Amino acid sequence: MHTLRLLWAANNETTLQRRQTRENRRKMVQIVEMEELELVQRFRFQRRFKLPGTVGCIDCTHIAIVMTSDEEHLFFNRKGYHSLNVQMVCNSNLKITNVNPKFGGATHDSFIWASSRMETFMRELHQNGEQVWLLGHSGYPQRP
Repeated sequence: MHTLRLLWAANNETTLQRRQTRENRRKMVQIVEMEELELVQRFRFQRRFKLPGTVGCIDCTHIAIVMTSDEEHLFFNRKGYHSLNVQMVCNSNLKITNVNPKFGGATHDSFIWASSRMETFMRELHQNGEQVWLLGHSGYPQRP
């Protein structure tokens, strides 16, 4: 009997609309939380390290792999072994907030950054007047 009720409720159009509304509310709550978290992170970096507008730190690291592909040259890094060059962003509490594992070890950090969603996101923030920054080493271009 419970199974029939659940099936009927799942097929009922108003029930589906209610579920979609709940899902939309959850998404909106997540968006608001992300904006609030970004704001909180800005203040944490400023308070702890005296770096206003900083929301994270960025770097790449080589993760060793066993090579079995025919595109070996893409994965052979400058240190002499096969790897993935994985880009990561962390916040002021050293919590990883973004990971990009798409590139082989032969790829330069600045190319990975230029190809990442994080770069697009940061550029859009700056175009909207936000003064936010990621800290990285000299392999990353200095841009607003």
